[in-house]
Amino acid sequence: QAETPCSPSHGRSSEFRTVVFGPGGQKLSLDTNKESAIMRAIESKFDIPLQEQHLLQESAPSDQKQYYRVERKMDARQLRFTQSSIGPTFRDGRPIFQLLNDLNSGELDPLRELEQLDVVWHDGAWWSLSNRRLWALKHCTVAMTGQCVFVRVRIRQLDKEFREKYTSTNDGASVIISRSRSPSPVNSK
Repeated sequence: QAETPCSPSHGRSSEFRTVVFGPGGQKLSLDTNKESAIMRAIESKFDIPLQEQHLLQESAPSDQKQYYRVERKMDARQLRFTQSSIGPTFRDGRPIFQLLNDLNSGELDPLRELEQLDVVWHDGAWWSLSNRRLWALKHCTVAMTGQCVFVRVRIRQLDKEFREKYTSTNDGASVIISRSRSPSPVNSK
């Protein structure tokens, strides 16, 4: 009797496999399904500290294999601003206060729904290239009450964009929201 693709494989290894897809297309394959062992292996292979791992199950586990994707998360309160000032709106025209309201109302989960923040390691600290989103995260109610505000991050190299944005005059502690550059709608009679 011929073996079909879905029939049990007799004589093959019955070891459990965990496959983790990491940053930059990296892949990790393990012979365990124990979370602590998986997280330690991720820390070793992808250089993501345990407390910064955001592990997402990619598909339902089968009897023999489970798939995960790991992303890096950080507490937004620990990130620094690269710029000394930011505009009051995002590039698409949405006001930054709308994001703040969405975070405060619980309409938006920063870890699961907010676009990753681009961060750079520089002078012993993580600096954000995503300054408007970082401002909203640092000013939401959760952060202001001293609680962690985790957000997914994408690690970037110190590059031209960082050097151009790096205008902070207070070691990245805060930013000023500049006034809109568009003229106010005043009658000119």
